[in-house]
Amino acid sequence: MCALLAATLFLDGSRIWAIGIALVTLFALLISDARFWVKICGVGIAVAIAAVLAASADQVMAFLAQHAESNRIAAAVSAVYEGDVKSYGLGTYKFRRGLDAKEIGAITDSSPTQLLFGHGTSNGALVITGSLFKADLDPNRLMHNEWLRVIYEWGLIGLILWLMFLGSLTIFAARGVQIDKNGNAKPLLVYIPAFLLGLAGENIIAGAGNAVSVGFLLLIALASISHRQPRPFFRERGVVRISLEPAVSAGER
Repeated sequence: MCALLAATLFLDGSRIWAIGIALVTLFALLISDARFWVKICGVGIAVAIAAVLAASADQVMAFLAQHAESNRIAAAVSAVYEGDVKSYGLGTYKFRRGLDAKEIGAITDSSPTQLLFGHGTSNGALVITGSLFKADLDPNRLMHNEWLRVIYEWGLIGLILWLMFLGSLTIFAARGVQIDKNGNAKPLLVYIPAFLLGLAGENIIAGAGNAVSVGFLLLIALASISHRQPRPFFRERGVVRISLEPAVSAGER
């Protein structure tokens, strides 16, 4: 199933999630129950493959160039290798980079009060289009960098709450991995790094009905199973000790 999903992602051509799936795979290997020598071999094989690809870069780039017109990942790799930041292969990279610059400029020009409390939810649309109401545009989804959006719209207080939210999810997943050997919390834990990366290029949270948001909620629900595992009252030799002696106070003794 994982192999099929990875193949689908590469055929789809999602650049940012291609990096994300690499992070997920590496992190999943590191926290897996596999023996230490298996992890070392896995990392070694990955390094060896990377070295071989780097040594034969010209042949690899020639192969990718043949598929650049039909695959966005191949086009992006070719553009980065050639140093062409204006290439069509980078898609909306240049456009979003320009938006990020505008958003950073708007944050820099904010007053101390605005830096502390923010400009208000959806007011990021003023930075992008200059208007809160524009036909066929959702003002809540115009800023494609959730990190900059949080700082601009909710200020430093909102950023602190945002980091507390993400931190609590990470702790929730990590504790679930520790107490549940069945691995119900592992998918959430290994997904979090890719999710944080995705927030820098997409307004995932604002799109509550998209596949990423729904999948994220399912991972949280799956991880909650780890925190609902029954635990014995006593672990000493597997024996539960029950006292039949009536309770008495210190004075009666």
